[in-house]
Amino acid sequence: MKQQIIFIKIKYGGPLLVPKQTLTRDSRMFKYLINDLKFKELDLEDFSPEAVTLFLTYLDNKKLGDIEDVMFREVHKLAVVFEVDWLKNSCVRWLIRRSRLATSDKGKVLVFDECWYILN
Repeated sequence: MKQQIIFIKIKYGGPLLVPKQTLTRDSRMFKYLINDLKFKELDLEDFSPEAVTLFLTYLDNKKLGDIEDVMFREVHKLAVVFEVDWLKNSCVRWLIRRSRLATSDKGKVLVFDECWYILN
């Protein structure tokens, strides 16, 4: 059986071609959009192409890999918007680990800002 491909529109460049199973396996929102509403193309242009690519990689690998501080918020936001519970929880665990390692003022400010963002 041929695998269905979904087109993901991003800000810059051509669309990303993603297997339907990668998107719908863990996401209630993708299941709704693709299975129920029959979307074949999704617009993720509100997010940076780098964050979308990371998010899709994490969905495919089913684990949160290395993530840079600057990507954390967008990846977490994608996990929230598309209702990927394991990724939301992994992001929170990443932030907790990051808070334990924060020794500089810059590191502590990052942790505070991200905690504040998640709680609001």
